[in-house]
Amino acid sequence: MKTVFLPRAQKGQEADIFVGVNGQGWRIQRGVEVQVDDAVAEVLANARAAQEKNDAFLQENSQD
Repeated sequence: MKTVFLPRAQKGQEADIFVGVNGQGWRIQRGVEVQVDDAVAEVLANARAAQEKNDAFLQENSQD
């Protein structure tokens, strides 16, 4: 088990995050520390890394 923290939702975002791993699903609450399985923490970390990579790409390739 690992402790994760997801920032509070911004306007227009869902209040919770759904994570599915191997046919099981979890709804992770934002704004509080929660204990999750290692696999769920890994999915969240991968999603965060992908979002950061996407944001960097968009920033590098935007036409201001």
